Amino acid sequence: MKCLVGFLLALMTGPLHAQLITESPKIEYKLSPETSLQRVEITQKYTIVHCAFLKSSSALDKLFFFDKRLMPPDSIYILIGRDTRLIDRQTRQGYRLLKAVGIPIIGGDSAVRRYANTLPMSVPVNKKVTYSLYFEKLPPGVTLIDLVEPPLDGFSSPFSFLGIQINNPPLEKPALEKPVAKKEPPIVSEKPVKEAPITQKAAKPLAKEPENVALAKTDTLTKPVTSLTGKSLNEGETFRLENLTFAQGKYELLPSSFAELDQLAELMSNRPSMEILLEGHTDNIGSPVENMKLSQDRVRAVKTYLTQKKVAADRIQTRAYGSTKPLVVNGSPEQRKANRRVELKVLKK
Repeated sequence: MKCLVGFLLALMTGPLHAQLITESPKIEYKLSPETSLQRVEITQKYTIVHCAFLKSSSALDKLFFFDKRLMPPDSIYILIGRDTRLIDRQTRQGYRLLKAVGIPIIGGDSAVRRYANTLPMSVPVNKKVTYSLYFEKLPPGVTLIDLVEPPLDGFSSPFSFLGIQINNPPLEKPALEKPVAKKEPPIVSEKPVKEAPITQKAAKPLAKEPENVALAKTDTLTKPVTSLTGKSLNEGETFRLENLTFAQGKYELLPSSFAELDQLAELMSNRPSMEILLEGHTDNIGSPVENMKLSQDRVRAVKTYLTQKKVAADRIQTRAYGSTKPLVVNGSPEQRKANRRVELKVLKK
């Protein structure tokens, strides 16, 4: 009876997708010797990465972020950054961290500021602890991934693993039916149609522009035009800062960026309640970990410039995505330059 019910359900709902599990997956490189990747599961809803953490007591002396008097004896704090991503090695598509079990999620560019609301978790040294990270579900066929955590203030990225090989085969394509040949309709000969002669009308001379209008246009060009010019900057709006430029592979702002950032600082000075989020992106050349750090350093450089222009730091949030959110995946090298960008989102007008 049970077999019959299962057969009828399969007919009505289609084939059931089995849970895919990769035990002790092969890894090309991991950033920290204290962490290990035990299992990767792909369920109907999530991609779940099961990890373990073990810190020896001798490593406690190297900690500098926390005051040791604030730490429980013979223990250490662990946490995971909110912007941690799974990255498809082939397309560089990133998949978000949705929740975690056994480890707290810390977000934002200033981890210290957010510890008041979200305390890290202490675990004993010399004892292995496990935790699970729930990401967006990977599509079928993605078999080589990176797990990349952007560095938080005072931390490296201890939970980054590169070149994770997982069991996630592509869906089988159904056999294509042979197309039925259609009978072509008979060709009907048509008599040629005589076209009417085309008569050309004389073009009207262009009206001369008044001198006062030309002078007005000249006055508007005295102020540099940037990607902020003419923007309403409504709450929730996101757009690219087109004129930001950095040295190749570095985060130092070039002088060609100053006009755009000066205009942004002026706008924020005129709107004291305005709050923004700066999002950094890179291309997929190089290490995913280094790309994540580079995108973070670049948005922080923009934030530093704005604070030097008297914009309060707590009005500017930053977020790093590295190469996880490309605009162009399979384009030419020239087209993929669009992936290197800083985007601005208005959080509060």
